[in-house]
Amino acid sequence: MTHSSRIRMLKLVSLCSAAFGLAMVLALATPLGAALNLFIDLAFLPVDGAQALTPGAAALMTAISGGLMCGFCVLIYLITQHIYAKDPALGRRLLIPALMA
Repeated sequence: MTHSSRIRMLKLVSLCSAAFGLAMVLALATPLGAALNLFIDLAFLPVDGAQALTPGAAALMTAISGGLMCGFCVLIYLITQHIYAKDPALGRRLLIPALMA
């Protein structure tokens, strides 16, 4: 894999992950909630509709984790664009521990 294809892949994955995090936040106040409920139902098999986000602690934790995920992915995108593209060694030292954590 070339350096330019790594940059493209990191940017694409970070944008897709940021979009998912933003969708998690927006699902609590928009019709995206049905899609998030399906995702939650898939995470807690069997698919029976028993799990759902109701107002309360689960909805709050979903909003917080979605916001953190979106912000972290934007940070990865910016590190990739401004640091990793110009200095791969420094970019690797910044990105690998964060991605592994």
